[in-house]
Amino acid sequence: MKSLTTCMAISLTKAPPYLRRWRRSPLRKHPCPWGAAESVPAELDTIADLPRLSDALADWGYDDEAIGAIMGENWLRLLRRATRANWGQVSA
Repeated sequence: MKSLTTCMAISLTKAPPYLRRWRRSPLRKHPCPWGAAESVPAELDTIADLPRLSDALADWGYDDEAIGAIMGENWLRLLRRATRANWGQVSA
């Protein structure tokens, strides 16, 4: 029997078979029935490895705009909107 850690190991280049099946399933709108992995992809050892994530997204066919949004532009847009709404425009 495989350990939980082995079963839950993830990678930037290949998702475990159960996650590939879940992504194609009509049940995808529900949370992953296997729970969240307790690890990060093996290729992301430290924050210095984060550019590998954008490289993997490009390899998967995401365009530069989508990669930028995933890598933080969505969060920054929301933060700017919340800041303007709650504290007014702050000049630099």
